[in-house]
Amino acid sequence: MTGVRAEMFGERIRTRAAELGWGLSDLSRESGTKKATLQNFWEGRLCRADVLFPLADALGVSPRWLATGEGEVAPAVWRQY
Repeated sequence: MTGVRAEMFGERIRTRAAELGWGLSDLSRESGTKKATLQNFWEGRLCRADVLFPLADALGVSPRWLATGEGEVAPAVWRQY
């Protein structure tokens, strides 16, 4: 594993949000994360696990891929219904 690079983390968020046609407000609503917090990630700051999982879920990607860029992009089924 190459580890987490903050700027690439932000790029993955921006790219996936754009694929969904979402801006910050959309992602905030869908993930339950404050816009200001998302703005920090958008600009390349890393996030805590308690934010990473809902963010990955909203974007429809795996938390591992979102954090590191490695592994499968599609999430494993981990959500409890």
